[in-house]
Amino acid sequence: MIIALYTGIALVTIHLISCVLLLYGAAMQIRQFLLPWMSVVLIGLAFGLTALLLAMFFGRGSTSALLVLSVVMQIREYMPPFDTLFGV
Repeated sequence: MIIALYTGIALVTIHLISCVLLLYGAAMQIRQFLLPWMSVVLIGLAFGLTALLLAMFFGRGSTSALLVLSVVMQIREYMPPFDTLFGV
């Protein structure tokens, strides 16, 4: 249990530092500072999709439904609005 606590604290610290770099990079218009945040987000998305696939194969119906809903919400959070994708 203590290992999970330390791992969670480490992940939250990495996410906090990457968010600070995102804010600094956006404010100073330095693109290199945006990369750590995008990496953390993409890794989180990959873990979420992996958990979804594992739950679909090994889980029960309600577990799969909850994971599908959470992954859809996570993808929707980071997607730009539809009208900005095509420059409308």
